[in-house]
Amino acid sequence: MITKPVTVKHSSGLDARPIALLVQEASQYASQVYIQVDERKINAKST
Repeated sequence: MITKPVTVKHSSGLDARPIALLVQEASQYASQVYIQVDERKINAKST
């Protein structure tokens, strides 16, 4: 498995529109995509 951490810096946090675009894009691939904030980890394809 290939793991590539990415840091997203946004002054107001993660808003609904950018998250919706991420979910839409991630759903096109057979890979697993997760978002992790501190100890909380969620599936980016089913957010």
